[in-house]
Amino acid sequence: MEHFPDAKEYHIRAAVLRKRGEPLEIETLVMEGPRKDEVLVRIVATGICHTDIGICDEWDDAETPVVLGHEGAGVVEEVCRGVEHVTEGDAVPQVFIPKLIRLYQAGEFPFDRLEKFYPFKDINRAIADAKRGVAIKPVLRTSKA
Repeated sequence: MEHFPDAKEYHIRAAVLRKRGEPLEIETLVMEGPRKDEVLVRIVATGICHTDIGICDEWDDAETPVVLGHEGAGVVEEVCRGVEHVTEGDAVPQVFIPKLIRLYQAGEFPFDRLEKFYPFKDINRAIADAKRGVAIKPVLRTSKA
């Protein structure tokens, strides 16, 4: 990825997998700020999906170290030039409706396991609960927004 020397830098917390089969570590990293045609979203909650679990369990071919997590809900903090129809303060929801529809149609809507919330520091427990079926969608709380 091209680096832009004039871009802002942000200190973020992220779940990092350094070695396959090992627990995730919560680390502070430096992230380059948004560029033209991008927005900056402050993540308030993030979900753990089975892709993330698969990367941890070695069935995905992603290289390590890797920052996990591509599902999240948050608030737009910054809108850069070229972005239309998005403004600062907009909510950014994360939904997984298609899976819920399939479960409902099958009469298996799991209200008791649908979402289970965890503090961000408990990411490894959340992954273990997802593997055991205790939680369908573990949601990590990243801040008190």
